[in-house]
Parts: sequence; structure tokens; C-alpha cells
Amino acid sequence: MKQDEFDLRLTQEMADLPPDPGEVQDYNPWQAAMSRILWGMALTTFRLEFFYLQYLLPLLGAALMYLGYRSLRRENPWFRLCWGLSGLLLAIHIALDILAATPVMGWIAGNPAVNWGLTWPIRGMDLLLLFALWRGSRAAFRTVGEAQPPRDWLREGFLCYLLALATALWSELVPATEPSLLGVTITNHWLYYLRPIAFLILEIRLLVCIAHQSDALAGLGYDIAPAPVRVSARPFLLGVFALTLAAIPPALWLGGRIPTGPAEPAAQLTAEQEDIRLAAVNGLGAVGDFTVGVFHTAERQYHAHRFQGDFEIVSLVGTITTKDGEFYAHLHMSAGDTEGRVLGGHLNEAVISATCELVLEIMDGTVERRFDPETGLNLMEF
Repeated sequence: MKQDEFDLRLTQEMADLPPDPGEVQDYNPWQAAMSRILWGMALTTFRLEFFYLQYLLPLLGAALMYLGYRSLRRENPWFRLCWGLSGLLLAIHIALDILAATPVMGWIAGNPAVNWGLTWPIRGMDLLLLFALWRGSRAAFRTVGEAQPPRDWLREGFLCYLLALATALWSELVPATEPSLLGVTITNHWLYYLRPIAFLILEIRLLVCIAHQSDALAGLGYDIAPAPVRVSARPFLLGVFALTLAAIPPALWLGGRIPTGPAEPAAQLTAEQEDIRLAAVNGLGAVGDFTVGVFHTAERQYHAHRFQGDFEIVSLVGTITTKDGEFYAHLHMSAGDTEGRVLGGHLNEAVISATCELVLEIMDGTVERRFDPETGLNLMEF
């Protein structure tokens, strides 16, 4: 064979040489699945509270985790458990995003028992999911006969997540703030700032451990049980978001017709906490359900009327005094509907639909009320 012929044969056969190890790793099925899981956990853990990203990014993260575990579901029972849990968490995220567009979510957020009943079971599922990922990765190393499995990164990550959950629970049970008239007051600055920092460090360390474990799994090559799918990743993600958006309009329609129970007396709680005994009240905002009454002097009683729909508060005025030494609010409200008609009277209760801005002009002293049998009203005493 002549030199030119050898060079030509060598050039033609260059394509058959093994590719660079880094390129092989990029196409490794372990690496692809673990990258989706890693990104999914990051998006569900760290939230951006603007442009509705607090809803969109966790939903995307839950979908990515499901896709990652879907690729691994036939590898061992632990990964199969991860796949089932990730599917359940994805369904929960879809449901929460739909409810976030309705008044139901406001009721859930304002009810501590219900809020806890939803939040901590989800955190428990996250914990079980991470535990199954940890055990599944160790089982994968044993399957290929690794005599000396690499460092157990996910055990360290699991411990970090346990500490992060403990920090979050500590913040719930021992808050560093207390309610005040203008929002909240920080009662312990050290706890207020250090606990979120500790939580952030632990969560970042968890993601770092998952990334290291992903690199170790990539070294197993292509020893993975294939899991065929009917819908590829991109159509699946588009379908998840399309389903969520399509479900919001009917959820809004139904949410406005589901009774959420009586409104919480937030103004009373705030006034009692701040020991407000005498104040003038002014306000505006929007309501979706309110009850006002008119006092019939001949009968000496109020006749109440309930209104539901979209209303703007045109005027909300009143006073805070005391009766028998206890908080007593006397409020009148008028609200306009979508046709420009205004309804109002003595305010019994109201459910805020969007926002309400209340201004309290606090005064020194007290004004006591006593029942007046002649009028049938609780009148001020001076």
C-alpha cells in the first residue's frame, strides 16, 4: 500500500474512532435524566415572586422531575417509586396553580389549619422522593457490580434536606415576627435573617450533592433499563401548561360559587392586638360578597341584605369604640357594581375580592357604648 493510499484510508476511518469521553457523557441517559431532576428540584425550591413566576417555575420544575424519573422508572423499584411520587407532585402543582387563580386559594392561605394540612404533607412527599432517589442510586451501583461504590453524595444531600425542613418548621413554630398595625414587627433580628440564610445554604448544598451524584451515575455508561414513552419531553411540557391554562376559566367560574365560610374578623384581631380603644376608620377596595343592613326605627332592628358579584368599595367609614370594655366597631359601607349602581348600609360582613386599604386614625382615650332602650341602638356615652 502506498503512502497516499494509507493516508486516505486513515482519513476515511477517522469517523470510526471513539469520540471524546466528554461528548459521550453529554449523551449518557443517566446524565440526561439526572439533569432534568436537578433542574426540577432547583425550580421547585427557589421561587421568584414576580411576573407569575412563583407559579410557572415550580410547575415547570415538577414536570421536569417527572420526565427525569420517567426515564429511570424501569431501573429498580426505588426509581419506580420516584416516578410515581413525581407524577403525584406534578398533579398537585397543577391543581395549586389552578386554585391560585380563584378565591379558594385566598381562603386556604387565611386558614392556618388547612394551609398546614396541605403544605407539610407535600414537604413529606418531597422528603420521601429524595430518600427514594438516594436508595435508587445506591441500588444502581450495586446492579452493575461496583466493588467500591463512589462517595454517597445523596446521603449528605438527604441530611441537608432534613436540616432545611427542620429550619422551616422552626420558623413556623417559633416566628421571629409578630402582627402589627402596619404589617409585621421583627421581634428577633438574628433569627429573622439567619434562618433564611441557613435554609438557603442547605438547599444549595443539596443541589450540589445531586449534581455530584449525577456525575458519578454518568460513569455507569449505558447500563440502564430502557423505558419507552409515548409522548416526548417537549410536547409533554406544552401539554402540562396548556392543561393548566385551560382549566383556569372553569375554576374561576366554580370558585366564585363555592362558599368559603364567614370572613375572619381581621380588623378586630388587629385592634385587640394593638390595644386600639378609640379610632376613626376609612377605607376603599373591592369586595365580592358583602352584607349590609338598614335600621328600621319603628321595629328597632336591622334588615340585612346580602350582595355577591364584582363590587368596588365607594366608601367605608366608621368608628372603633368599646362596649362593656370590649372592642366594638361601627362601620358603614357603600359599593358600586359593574353597572354603576351603588348599594350600601350598616356593614355586617364583607369578603374582600382583590384588596382593601383601611386607614385607622387612632385617638387617645376611650368612648364607651351603652344600649339605649328608647332607640334600640348601642349609643356612645360622653
